[in-house]
Amino acid sequence: MRPRILTFSPKNTAVHDMHLDALCMYADGSKCDVVKGNNGFRILLDFFAGKKKPNFLFVQSTGLINVLILPLAKLLRIKVVYYLHEPTPLLRKIKENPFFKAVIWHAVQCLDCLASDNVLVSRPILVKQAQSALLVSARKLSLAPLLMPKVSGAAADKPFRVTYLGRPDERRYLQQFIDSSQLITDLGFRPTILTGNPADLKKSFPEIPSTVEVFDKPNFSEELKAQVLAETLCLWNPKRGEIAQSGVTADAVRFGLAILLTDKDPAYTGLIEQGIAVDFYQSQSGDFKIISAIDPLKVRDAAKKVFSKQHGESAFLSSYQPLFLV
Repeated sequence: MRPRILTFSPKNTAVHDMHLDALCMYADGSKCDVVKGNNGFRILLDFFAGKKKPNFLFVQSTGLINVLILPLAKLLRIKVVYYLHEPTPLLRKIKENPFFKAVIWHAVQCLDCLASDNVLVSRPILVKQAQSALLVSARKLSLAPLLMPKVSGAAADKPFRVTYLGRPDERRYLQQFIDSSQLITDLGFRPTILTGNPADLKKSFPEIPSTVEVFDKPNFSEELKAQVLAETLCLWNPKRGEIAQSGVTADAVRFGLAILLTDKDPAYTGLIEQGIAVDFYQSQSGDFKIISAIDPLKVRDAAKKVFSKQHGESAFLSSYQPLFLV
């Protein structure tokens, strides 16, 4: 009998929907049946209204509603597979967030892990973090790269943007991106910021020069992201230190873009060897002129090979499907 998997995200965002769409896409034609469930409390309709009870509930992220939904799934004898994006320690959460938000977030993550049959993390270092920070049992933990759907649209023949994608974060040298906008413009490229956090951007950087084109839409759509990245030659994603989220680097591979990285990114060495990543400090020392030498066709060809293994169909078959065939 083919296992029936119901997907759920406590957060109704374009990014979380995209990851669940990818799971459904790669499961199509596999040995599993995946049904994309409702977000929020409407998931209860999927529990009780369907003709067949799901065998598994795949939970995409952390949210207060999980405190109700995950124990209910267990009560209904539905196995819970929970994707843990950021297994950070409580002290780090407090350092980076308001105190009460950090404490509640940490408590919910602990309860999520306790109520789950399997807890998935994206890379080996997060296995250790989940065990130490959230006391997750080793028998529950599995490695599973973040799934992302294939890109259907075509890239521009002559991409002209150098783009900062995602939330404003000085740990990713956003101030230097803004300060370097004239250098990038002089090379013939358009510095671009695409963020779903316009309030944070305005608060942290109230004066952004006109050389930078800004798309600041709350919870921006995948269509807007696809449009901007189709016109992008290189993504800006250098990091000063460890940052748990790696979605921007994954998007570079998915869209076939070059990306500026430091060795703080776990994908740095592999993407440098594949000709997809460019060392940020080397680029910086040469006033970013190395960007002009990027061959977009070569980068796209290299990225296609990496994508399936790390974020596409091969990743689903090797890291996800075995969890549902037990």
